[in-house]
Amino acid sequence: MIEVYKQKQSSNGNGASHGYWDEHGWSELDICAIQESSSDKNLVDSILVNMEPRELDNYIRTRKITGENISRVVRTYKTTVYLLSLVLYYELHRRLEKEQEKSGYGEDQIHYDSCDMVSFIMKGLAKILLHLTTNENLIKELENANE
Repeated sequence: MIEVYKQKQSSNGNGASHGYWDEHGWSELDICAIQESSSDKNLVDSILVNMEPRELDNYIRTRKITGENISRVVRTYKTTVYLLSLVLYYELHRRLEKEQEKSGYGEDQIHYDSCDMVSFIMKGLAKILLHLTTNENLIKELENANE
């Protein structure tokens, strides 16, 4: 995972790779990007996660989150974006492969780039992401539904 910040960050010793918005042409509206692998063994080389998006800032400000709770929310956001992006990419990539097989690579095949689709979808999901993943009542309800 590559954490992407508005401005260049000095290494904080946690071993995470960093980038900044200008390197990727990003703004506060971007959430993530997928870097496809050039290797046949892996689908993805890395996932870039915007660590300073508007939705995260709005969530922290409107909920008046402070102190260590900010770190928890940021970790939840980062982990959720990473996992959802990876799963979405995998599913979209599989769908595209199946569509291409079905169409025989003809002109009627569906054209879309899995990386771009994940980035596009995550912009929409970011609006509800933290509300869902930090909603204790919802989490308890889902846990009880599985029993």
